[in-house]
Amino acid sequence: MKRVLFAVGMLLSGWRWLLTRHKRNTPPQPKSLITEPDDQNRFLPFESIANLRDIGGYKTVEGKTVKWKQVYRGASLAYVNEDEQEQLNVLNLQVVCDLRRHDEISHAPDNVPEGARYLNIPSMDSINKIGQIRNLLFKPRYIEQMMGEIYIEAILENNPEMFGIVYRQIIEGNLPLLIHCTAGKDRTGLAIALLLRVLGVNEETVLNDYSLSNHYYDYFKRISGRLVKRLQQVGFSEDDVSPLLMADKRNLKMAIEHIEHKYGSIEAYLSQRANISTQDIELLKARLLE
Repeated sequence: MKRVLFAVGMLLSGWRWLLTRHKRNTPPQPKSLITEPDDQNRFLPFESIANLRDIGGYKTVEGKTVKWKQVYRGASLAYVNEDEQEQLNVLNLQVVCDLRRHDEISHAPDNVPEGARYLNIPSMDSINKIGQIRNLLFKPRYIEQMMGEIYIEAILENNPEMFGIVYRQIIEGNLPLLIHCTAGKDRTGLAIALLLRVLGVNEETVLNDYSLSNHYYDYFKRISGRLVKRLQQVGFSEDDVSPLLMADKRNLKMAIEHIEHKYGSIEAYLSQRANISTQDIELLKARLLE
C-alpha cells in the first residue's frame, strides 16, 4: 500500500505541469446557484448546526403537501453547543440517521438529543480513486463534473442500502427524524432528493431545494480544508476546487438522469437496489403527506 501511495504521489508531482496548460473556467459564485424553491424560511435558527432545515411544505403533483416537522436534514451534530442543546431537544427527534463513515465520526461524534435513537448508516468509501486521479490529471475540467460522478458511483451504485435503511425508519413511524452527514450536502442531499421525488414533488422543486445548501458554502470550505490543501499541492487553485464544495444542481440532475436511464424510475431503483417496494412508497406517502 505504501508503494502504491508513493507511486501516486510521484505521478501527481511529475504531471503537475499538465494542470497549468489548460484554461479553466471561472467558477460561479455559490450564492448565484441558489434558487429559492418557495417563500418559506425552512432553515432552523441554529448557529452550531450547519445547513439544518425542514423538508416540509413542498407541494406534490397530486396537490398534497409534505408535512412540516417530520423530516429534517443537516450537517453533523458534532458541534452543538450547550445553549442550543435544549433547543434541539424541543424538536422531539425520535431517530438521528448519521450517514458518515466511521472515520468521520471518530473525529467528530454527534451530540445526540435527548430521547433520540442514534442510527449510523455509513456509506462505504468505494469510489475508484485511481480513475479519479487519472481524470483530474489529464482532464482538469473534469473536476466540474466530478461530484455528479461520485454521486453515481460511490452512492447510488455502491451504497443503495443506505436509502432503504433511512426510509424504513420513516415507514415504521419513527418520526420526527433527522438525516445528516458531515455537511448535509451530498449524501444527505441525495437521500432527501430521492425521498421528495417519490413523494411526488416535481424535479425542479427538488433541484431548487438541493441548491439551498450553497448558503453554507463557507462552512463547507472550512471543514474541507484537508481535501482543498491536497488538491492545491498538485496544482489546483482554490477556484478550481470550488465545484466540489458547491451544491450545483447539474450534479443532482446527473444522478437522477442516471437512475432514470438505467432503472427506468426512482421507484424502480429503490425497489431493485434499496429494498423499498411500491407498497413501501405508499406508506412513505401516508406518513409524510397531508
